[in-house]
Amino acid sequence: MKTKYFFASVMVASFFLANVRASVAETIVSEPTEVFFEDFEAGLGQWNFPSPNLHGFPGANLLITGDDSYAGSGSGTFTAMVIGGSAFTDRIAVTGGSTYRLQLAHKGPLATTMGGWVGFNLYSSDDEASYLREKWMMGPQTTNDYQTSGSVKANGSFDMVELGPANNLIWDSADWEIYSASFTIPAGDVNYLSFKTEGTPDVFFDNVRLELIPEPSSSLLALFALSGLLACVTGRGFVSVDLPEVPVGRAHGSPCARS
Repeated sequence: MKTKYFFASVMVASFFLANVRASVAETIVSEPTEVFFEDFEAGLGQWNFPSPNLHGFPGANLLITGDDSYAGSGSGTFTAMVIGGSAFTDRIAVTGGSTYRLQLAHKGPLATTMGGWVGFNLYSSDDEASYLREKWMMGPQTTNDYQTSGSVKANGSFDMVELGPANNLIWDSADWEIYSASFTIPAGDVNYLSFKTEGTPDVFFDNVRLELIPEPSSSLLALFALSGLLACVTGRGFVSVDLPEVPVGRAHGSPCARS
């Protein structure tokens, strides 16, 4: 009797798996959601001027140039290098605990602090006074992240204390190249970010895109679990489900207990 129910369960699970496979590409895998895009083709309306540099050096140091671009007719470059950020976007609402992907095209000198930097300032609310800390994402070499210490000074700056290494992605080409890096927003206090750039007239950025990366759906996770279950009970290895490529972490060890 137990054998009868066992094989009946396997048949039901196999039927369910076959039906899910047919629609998984359309119903489970979601596309990233674009929350910010700048191609420097229609002015600088998404940027905050004068740029509220947190070290007390405000200034409109970003401009559009037609001298060089990755795509289209223009790109972003700088009139001056300002430590801590030469230009900042308006604040963008984000969700704590969610992962965002930053992608952009960069051109600039290598192995020098003047090669251009990009990152985020993180805020608890939609105002400068709620600034919490920074997160550098890309640059010509390793750097450190900082956070505020104490209250805002009369000139608009903060005292800063070092958080630790930023682990930023490092430019590997002096010519135009596309770079991409992801960052999970800390849960709890961060509700907004401002994308910031830093560079000289020799540095160019283009096609800056920020996307919200969807989490794997519960249906997809259930499908993987069911595939593992069928592999265990049939003893034939994992069932091939021909899924679209989805970034999913893989734990060490086998999900099947062997006696």
